[in-house]
Amino acid sequence: MVSGSRNNICPKMRMVLSVTALILTLLISIFGILFNLRSSQACSLSMRFNLFDLKTRDEDEHWSDGTENTWATIDMIPGKEYPFETSFVQLRQYGLVFADHLEIGMGYSLAESCKSSPTMSADDMARMMIITKLEYYSSSWRIDLLTEAATGNPPAPSGYRPGDWSVRDVDGDGVITFCDFKADPLDDLPPPRFWEPDCKAPYIRMSVKFSEKAGNAFMGVGLNVSVAYTLNQCSSQ
Repeated sequence: MVSGSRNNICPKMRMVLSVTALILTLLISIFGILFNLRSSQACSLSMRFNLFDLKTRDEDEHWSDGTENTWATIDMIPGKEYPFETSFVQLRQYGLVFADHLEIGMGYSLAESCKSSPTMSADDMARMMIITKLEYYSSSWRIDLLTEAATGNPPAPSGYRPGDWSVRDVDGDGVITFCDFKADPLDDLPPPRFWEPDCKAPYIRMSVKFSEKAGNAFMGVGLNVSVAYTLNQCSSQ
């Protein structure tokens, strides 16, 4: 883990953004955060026999149970956007059991060096991280996860309801931030299919802007972020 520190020479904000992908049914400790991601017993039985599994990779990692530092930067400047144009996470199902839908959620915490601050919380920092692009797409369709606008007729799972494919402005501040994403995870997205080759497995991309409202209190603050991709076998999950 890398955390930011105050820069007394250059009047820039210094923070670290690090995003890690997590996979369902793994008990993983990432940056001091413990996630226990489980499906219901009835729907996860096939996972015990390796018939239903989700793998991810990014631009510089191979297929595995998770990726690290897909979207990462330091010395973030208030008002500047970070497009992460070459960064992505790709998802693929392994096994022979049909998947019903995909969920995507977010969690975060302050870097260890910042946790003792009496005036700063992880939510405070997350509200400064504005999501300017969040897309889920394959070779034949694309979903804007900020507006739910879709092209190419992505297949909607049976449990899909309007609003499932977009992050809402939960706190009503006029922008979509990491704080909103944590409070309003995405649900009932088209899942990757075990019979599809790598070239057709879906991707997710994200761009972030460090809010111009970020003041001196955010100097030296580091935020560790985890994105959890959950593959579900049953529509009721």
